Amino acid sequence: METVKVGPVTVSQLNDYLKQRLEADEALRMVCVEGEISNFTAHTSGHLYFSLKDKEASIKAVMFRGYRQKLSFLPKNGMKVVIVGDISFYPKAGAVQLYVQHMFPSGVGEVYTDFEALKAKLSAEGLFDAAHKKRIPKYPEKIGIITSPTGAAIQDIRNVLRRRYPMALQRFCPVTVQGVAAPLEMIRALGQLNQEGECDVILLARGGGSGEDLFVFNDEGLARAIYASKIPVITGIGHEIDYTIADFVADLRAPTPSAAAELAVPDQKDLMLLLDHLEESLTSMMLEKIRTARDRLKSAEVQSEQQLRLQIERAEQKTASLSGLLHQQMNALLQSKQADLEKGAVYLAARNPLSRFGGGFVYAEVEGAPLEKVDQLQIGQRLSIQTKDGRAFAQVQSIEKGAEE
Repeated sequence: METVKVGPVTVSQLNDYLKQRLEADEALRMVCVEGEISNFTAHTSGHLYFSLKDKEASIKAVMFRGYRQKLSFLPKNGMKVVIVGDISFYPKAGAVQLYVQHMFPSGVGEVYTDFEALKAKLSAEGLFDAAHKKRIPKYPEKIGIITSPTGAAIQDIRNVLRRRYPMALQRFCPVTVQGVAAPLEMIRALGQLNQEGECDVILLARGGGSGEDLFVFNDEGLARAIYASKIPVITGIGHEIDYTIADFVADLRAPTPSAAAELAVPDQKDLMLLLDHLEESLTSMMLEKIRTARDRLKSAEVQSEQQLRLQIERAEQKTASLSGLLHQQMNALLQSKQADLEKGAVYLAARNPLSRFGGGFVYAEVEGAPLEKVDQLQIGQRLSIQTKDGRAFAQVQSIEKGAEE
């Protein structure tokens, strides 16, 4: 029903049109209204139905079960409250209704207004920007925990860490998570963990509580401390439907303390499955490498045998060739030496004095010296005469000199 039509429209068409117009109006989103409860009914479904009125007007309101679980008090007729929610139209009843998300006793309206103002301020400064969010490490070695030492949150966190990732060390910083002193204690704990620099991730947590109890996590100083932390911060504050300024600034927001612990660490069961898979993959890869290496080795052995056999054949051929050449050279050398020897024998034979014996030639010595000239002789000296077949001795009787050549 976007334009005025000629003729009647159905009631459903009219009510749907009114619902669309109301829901399209951003000014009717998350409005803060103060009034008195009347006609209050707590339905068995868990939903709350009532009217919110002042002296001059009233409006129907409904609070569904999921939002009701956050209440720290039970509303009743005549109670003055501050409500935050959306205005919409209920077509079946043809009534404008206030759909309540938060309800506080009268007097906390200013707190919510301050919350929205701070949220807008920090958002404009970029404290909520995704670009600033630090990466959560996959396998943290040490985890910082900032929460109350007496609440259920610390036990839930420790149980989850022990079950999922027991190898991680824990650094617990006990703080107050409710009251005026709580923000300052949490700021100091963040500063201390950052100064120590030993933790890989920090859990900032508290269990469920009323809206007023969780307002300590809307502190501006705490928000800036989380933003300035060099160590990633995971928040687990209240229930799934609870949001605080700390959640918007944190690097990761979990709906509960237990969920924060689960987001901080991997599950050792998943890691064991991953390790088993990696072991199988590694074993398969190693076996394949071994098979490949074995095939290469066999190929190399065959190739080496072939090369060795070829080298041996070449060496044998070379040896045979050298042996033949050596025999030739030795024979030539022996023939040459034999010829030399024969020549020497002929030469020696030609110069052997004994070879001249015969035909009247003899060898004579005088006083042990070869007789070469008659000047060596004197009358009466004894001579030793060597013939071919023996030796004779003679005495010089006379000496006759002949002409010298």
